[in-house]
Amino acid sequence: DFIIYLKKIEKTRGKFCKLLEIGFGNGSTNTILNKFFNFERIVVIDNFSANTSNNSLVSNLRNKNLIILCGDSTSNTCIENAKNLGPFDIIFIDGNHQEPFVGKDFENYSTLIKKNGFIALHDITSKEWPDVSKRWAKIKKIKKFNYKEFVCKDYKIQFGIGLISKNTSYSKTA
Repeated sequence: DFIIYLKKIEKTRGKFCKLLEIGFGNGSTNTILNKFFNFERIVVIDNFSANTSNNSLVSNLRNKNLIILCGDSTSNTCIENAKNLGPFDIIFIDGNHQEPFVGKDFENYSTLIKKNGFIALHDITSKEWPDVSKRWAKIKKIKKFNYKEFVCKDYKIQFGIGLISKNTSYSKTA
């Protein structure tokens, strides 16, 4: 549903060209997103500390215009490098799932979306990652953003994706 929704929006707003993904892991999410959107440039940030299969990682690095920023997503170096490579059409946050990282990733990178861009936050309903759910609840209260949730209730395990866009009717003077 998440991809279908973005594909419909892409028809009216134009092609999504640049993706920033925080938390690459083995790259499977990245590969799936790229299959549907064929990004011109993909920037990923990951410290590659999680266990992953070398074969999966290598296969998911292929056939993409991919720039890897290897390090802690909250480091000034990663933030500055991402700024230099942005702005982005889509920012997909799926890195460290604990506070303060979840909050810092949102705060540090939400300024890097294009005018009609989107931020996606993964695992918004995961019981394994309660800090993501808590942060998502806080984000939904921010009036300068619109949000939409994608949660498949048919499955026993639910992770969910929260999608955020700037509220174009929001005014700081209002």
